[in-house]
Amino acid sequence: MKKIILGAFSALILVTGCDLERLPNDAYTDTTIKEDPETTLDVLLNGNYSTMRTVYDTYIRFGEYRGDNVRKDKPTTAGYSIFYTWDRNPSAGTPNTQWNNCYKVISQASEIIKMFPEGKSEALDQKLGEAYTQRGLMYFNLVNMFGRPYYQDPETNLGVPIVNGMPGEGLSNYEFPDRATVKAVYNQIVSDFKKAEQLCNTYSTIRASKEAAQAALAKAYIYMSGTFENPNKTYADSAYYYADKVIQSGKFQLLSRDNFMHYNEFTPEDATQTETIFACRTRFEDVSSRLTSQLGGQYSRIQNVGWGETCASSIAIDLLNEVGTNEWRKGHDDLSGIVDARAAFVVPDYELTDKKDPTSTRRAFVFVTKVYDNSGKATAYTYKQFIPAQIGNSNELISVKDEVTGSEYPVKVVDLVNRKYSIQYNNGTYLGYDDLYVNESMGHPRYYIYRCSLEEGNTQQHSPIVSRLSDVILIRAEASIKLNNLSAALEDINKIRERAIPGHGYKTLDNSNAKDKLMKERHLELMFHGERSIDVFRVGDSLSRPMPGWCGDPFRVMKPTDNDVVMYIPSQQIEAWPTKLTQNP
Repeated sequence: MKKIILGAFSALILVTGCDLERLPNDAYTDTTIKEDPETTLDVLLNGNYSTMRTVYDTYIRFGEYRGDNVRKDKPTTAGYSIFYTWDRNPSAGTPNTQWNNCYKVISQASEIIKMFPEGKSEALDQKLGEAYTQRGLMYFNLVNMFGRPYYQDPETNLGVPIVNGMPGEGLSNYEFPDRATVKAVYNQIVSDFKKAEQLCNTYSTIRASKEAAQAALAKAYIYMSGTFENPNKTYADSAYYYADKVIQSGKFQLLSRDNFMHYNEFTPEDATQTETIFACRTRFEDVSSRLTSQLGGQYSRIQNVGWGETCASSIAIDLLNEVGTNEWRKGHDDLSGIVDARAAFVVPDYELTDKKDPTSTRRAFVFVTKVYDNSGKATAYTYKQFIPAQIGNSNELISVKDEVTGSEYPVKVVDLVNRKYSIQYNNGTYLGYDDLYVNESMGHPRYYIYRCSLEEGNTQQHSPIVSRLSDVILIRAEASIKLNNLSAALEDINKIRERAIPGHGYKTLDNSNAKDKLMKERHLELMFHGERSIDVFRVGDSLSRPMPGWCGDPFRVMKPTDNDVVMYIPSQQIEAWPTKLTQNP
C-alpha cells in the first residue's frame, strides 16, 4: 500500500474540516474560528503569503534560468541545475518542492473558501477574495511548469490535478483525480480570479486586491490567446479588457525613469513606488539568516553577501547595449551614463588593481568567441578580455593583446561613440566593447544582476513581484496586436520604451514587425523578472542560447513543441498519489 506523502496533503500548513493548525505558534480550532473569524483568516492567509514568497522565488528561477537572460559560470548539483540545462529529471528536488508548496497554498485557500460564507461583511469578503487569488495564482504557476502552452491543444494536453481542498472524513473517502486538461486548469484559474475580482474591496500592494485579480486575469487570457500568427481573438479581447481595467483604475502609474532605475530598492508598499500592483512582501527578518541563498544572492555579491554565480548573459548585455553602450564604468552610484534604464540592474564587477582605490581599473576589450574542438566543430562560447596594445590619437583602440598567449590582434572601429569594435579571431569576426576589465569566475566576467537585491538597503532582500503596471501595459499592447489595432499597440509599447530609452520610441508598427517589437520590449522590460522562457514558448517561438556559460548545449534550439518545454511530474508525487497520476511524455 502506498504511503500518503502528497505535497497537497502532507503539508506543514494543513487545514481540514475538523481542525486548523497554523505555524509557528498558533492553533486554530472551530471554536477559535467562530469567535474571531477575521483574525483567524488573517493568520491563515498570511501563512499562504509566506509560502508564496518561496513559490515565486522558484518560479522566477524557472522562467529565467531556462531563458537567455542569465548564465551560470560553472556546473552545479543544486536543485535548480535542471532549469539551466533544459533537463527533466523526475526525481529532481526543486520541481517537487514547488509542487508541494503550490498545493499547500491551494489546499489552505480552498478550505478557507469552504468554511466562510460570502456576504457576511466587506472585511470577510476581502479575505475570501484573497484566498481565491492565492489559489488561482498557484494553479497558474503549476500549469506553466507542468503543462504545455495553451495554444497547443488545451482540450487534450494535461495540466495538473484540480484538488480544491482537504479530505475532511479521511483519505479513504476522498477522490484523488488525475491531471486535468490544460483547458480545465485555465478555466479554474479564470473562475478563481473572477471571483476574487468580485469579492476584493480594499487595496494593498502586498495583499491580493481587485486590481491584482484583474491583472492576473489579463495575464491568464493573454496566455490563452496563443500565437501572433493564429491568435484566439476572444481571449485577446478579454486580456485587453482586464488590462485596460487595471490601467484605467487610476491607482498606478509608471515610475519616472530615475525612480525606475532604483525599482529594486523600493518596498512594494513604498509611497514613492507607484508601479507594483501586487508583490509577495519579504521582510529582512524573514531572510536575514539566509540572504546568500536568496535569488539576489545567486545574481550578485554585495558587501560579501551572495555567490554571484548567475550573471547577466552576453545576449542580455548586447540587447541592453543595442541603442547605445551603457556607461557602467561610472559605477552603480552614478547612473547618468545608462542609455537603457533596464541596464541599471546590471552591475559589472570591475577589477580593481588596488582594492583601496576605486579608480584603479584597467582598460579591456571584451568579446565573445566560439570554441572549437580538434575537428573544427564549434562546441561552446567563451569570453575574452584583451588589454590595449596600440591606441590611436583619439584614444581609440588600434590593437589588443591576449595576456595569456601574448598574441596581438588588430581591431576595427564599428561605432567609436558607443565603444564598439570588431576583431578577427580564431577564424571568425566578432563584435566587442571597449570597456574595463571585469573580474572573472571560471573564465566568465561577472556581470552582476541587482534586480533582486538591495530592497530597503539590505543586500539580498527582495519581494517577488507578481504583477506590475509595465507588464499590464505590454499585455494590452499584445492584445491590441492580436486584435489588429496596431496604433493602440504602438502607443502602449512606446510608453514603456520611451521611459527606458527617451527619444527612441518606435515610429511605426505594421504586420511585419509588430510581434518582434512587442516581444523585444517584453524581453527588455521584464528581464530578470521570471518571464523570459515562458514568454517565448507561449507564443509559439523557439529559444536558443548561443552564449558563454553552463547551460547544456549552447547550440541547441528548443522548439515550443519539444517535450523538454515542460517539467516531468515529480516522481514522488506519482508514487504517493493513491490513484493514477499521468506522467508527461
